[in-house]
Amino acid sequence: GTTILADDGSPHAAEARALLARIPALAAGAVEVVSVAHVTAPIAIGVAPTMRDAARAAHASERARALEEHQAIARRGSDVLRASGIDSLPVAREGDPTDELLTEARIAGADLIVIGTRGRTGLERIVLGSVARKVLTSAPCSVLVVPTWKGD
Repeated sequence: GTTILADDGSPHAAEARALLARIPALAAGAVEVVSVAHVTAPIAIGVAPTMRDAARAAHASERARALEEHQAIARRGSDVLRASGIDSLPVAREGDPTDELLTEARIAGADLIVIGTRGRTGLERIVLGSVARKVLTSAPCSVLVVPTWKGD
């Protein structure tokens, strides 16, 4: 089996990664460290026709930069796990973080998705949307949500 570790480079992802490193038995087989670049498309309304090519080029450049950044995040996370003796490989994807994590979990036949989140309580938790909550309710496998309570 495979474990998916969602890693966006945040302290919440680091907490989830640290838990896997401390308890390697949580990982079923190899761990895919998945980082998703999400760059929203520019809105063309109000953009002069002469500026559209420039806007498209700027968007393409931003997408490439974001993907490169997330490749580096996935590599760093994978290196940390490998240093703990866990078989790990980096995976960078582009698109909506929830959709891409779930797609990768299906492709990999994942047994577990591990995702960090900010620990919240009460109304704050209900009002705020989160990738972790969406993954939890739609995943094709078990999900371990690792909250980060300290430092908030």
